[in-house]
Amino acid sequence: MQLKTLSGIDPLKVLHAFNEGFSDYMVPVQLTAEQWHIKILSENVQWELSVGAFDEEKLVGIILHGSKTRNGQQWVYNGGTAVIPSYRGQRLTQQMYAYILPILKAKNIDKVLLEVIDQNYRAIKTYGTIGFKNTRRLPCFKGHFQNKKVSSFEIKPLETLDWDLLQSFWSIQPSWQNDIEAIMSIQNQLKTLGIYSEGALTGYLTYNPVSNKILQLAVDPAQRLKGMASALLHEAFKDTDKPLLMTNIDNSSTETIAFLKNLGMENMITQHEMCHELI
Repeated sequence: MQLKTLSGIDPLKVLHAFNEGFSDYMVPVQLTAEQWHIKILSENVQWELSVGAFDEEKLVGIILHGSKTRNGQQWVYNGGTAVIPSYRGQRLTQQMYAYILPILKAKNIDKVLLEVIDQNYRAIKTYGTIGFKNTRRLPCFKGHFQNKKVSSFEIKPLETLDWDLLQSFWSIQPSWQNDIEAIMSIQNQLKTLGIYSEGALTGYLTYNPVSNKILQLAVDPAQRLKGMASALLHEAFKDTDKPLLMTNIDNSSTETIAFLKNLGMENMITQHEMCHELI
């Protein structure tokens, strides 16, 4: 078995290994080439920080790592650990991290972040032995938005995103896949609606109109409980019969979780966010 970074490896070869590794996962994942391209962009995947396990020329295991700067520190994010079924039981995840962690340290990476489904006990134990520690729980919701009667508000597309203003509406920190950098990297794939009260922007919704995935939804704390979030969802999804998806919501936001459940959405899975500090 040979371990090396994914620098110079055909991205479609990596996609094949990713799909094969996740084909029998608790929540099976099969990405198209277009979805793969969006994932690489939105998570800022860096091939030289990612690692693969090769049996001769066959790619049998991968760890994808994206990178960002947060609060002056260098972070990487595990966008997927995948081992194809016939090669499991060989501790490839431990071997790949034993290979890549010294490389990350040499490149002055401060922290490594990942998410794992809370029922994947074996993976949680494996990451714990590597040095990852739980940081927060992230419920994921899916379901059909029940189009309830909503109040009349002024809602229109936001062409320019004033992040200083939008962040003032936040009560929680978005996860890696839903944060500002992720949105800006695929902005042409997304839509953002703003809602107004007496001419002032008081909330917004950023979503993917193809997948119906909600990346960010926030309302000014002083304007909550007036139906604004429901109105934004109604405006965005009133003409669709596909289910909505909102992933990795900070579990401490009981207000958001109660709101989504009230809309008829289901907590399909919950993920553990785990962090390994290299400094």
